Amino acid sequence: MVPLGLLSQEISEIHVILAQQHYGIQNIAEYEGLGISITGLSIVFAALLLISLFITSLPRVLAMLESLLPPEVEHHVAASPAATRVDENEAVVAAIGFALHDRHRKMR
Repeated sequence: MVPLGLLSQEISEIHVILAQQHYGIQNIAEYEGLGISITGLSIVFAALLLISLFITSLPRVLAMLESLLPPEVEHHVAASPAATRVDENEAVVAAIGFALHDRHRKMR
């Protein structure tokens, strides 16, 4: 079994060796890192440009599609007298409940 101190020392040496192999300006130039970076930046820029153009053109496209879509139907109907009476009844019930609660609280 390898002692824990020796194992952590070997791991740190491996990290140093890997860092020396994979990082640095020399490796970027040698493995076409600059070209890959520019390609990645171009892809991201093109995607953001397309999203921006889509958002900009969306109002125009929706205006053109409006003539093809059916007109909106009014879903809200004016309150009927029966519904108004129900609202008044609820208010009366709430007032009675509050009065009973207040009276019960004072009796304690």
